[in-house]
This record gives sequence, structure tokens and C-alpha cells, in this order.
Amino acid sequence: MSGTFSDWLLRAAQVRTSAPEIDAAAAFHFEGEPSPPLYTSQVNGGRQAVYRFPNGLGASVVQHSFSYGQEQGLWELAVIRFDGEASDKWHITYDTPVTDDVLGRLSEEDVVAALAAIEKLPAPEATP
Repeated sequence: MSGTFSDWLLRAAQVRTSAPEIDAAAAFHFEGEPSPPLYTSQVNGGRQAVYRFPNGLGASVVQHSFSYGQEQGLWELAVIRFDGEASDKWHITYDTPVTDDVLGRLSEEDVVAALAAIEKLPAPEATP
């Protein structure tokens, strides 16, 4: 893939807003890159990409006025857990080997590495 992670997010957002008939999952699978985001959005004067992996975990990657590193053009990532297989609802989880908090001030390469680490985690146990 050519360009930066920021360019990739912008292209993903453009597909979701300008061409909803295109399969975003197919349009944004790049060899060697993380899975495409579940969705992208504008948030707090910036942008967010939400990723979902088969293990029931994912990530919220943001760059906005309240994120750690935004002033330097860096990213913040939170590990998230989805509320079920059929649900797009999620919450931040603070008990993974990746982090027990959010990860701030991440370069694009750091974001890609964190996404790969989250994708490799075992599925969390179901909550009653």
C-alpha cells in the first residue's frame, strides 16, 4: 500500500461516505496491512476508525482534539471488546496483554503493530 495510515483512513472514510454501494471490506484489504476498519467516523473534531477481529476484540483508533499525541499528528488506540458476535456495540477493555490503558502518541507503524497484536489475542471468555 502506498501512502500513510492517515491517507488510508481518509480513503476508507471516502468509500463509506461517497460510495456506499462499494463493499468497504473488499475495497480496503491491503496485503500486509491490518484488516479494514468496521467503520470510520468523525469524532471530536478529528477521526476514528473502529476495527473488529474474529476473536471478539478490536480497536478504536483516534486522532482528535482530546487524544494523546494529536498535536504531533500521532494516534491513540484503545483495545475494545464487542458485546456479542452479532453486535456492533463495544466497550473499552483494560485487561489485555496489549495494554491496561489506552496507548497514546502512536506512529502509524505502532498502530499497525498494535492491531496485529490485538488480532492475535485469544478470544475473551464470555460474560454471563
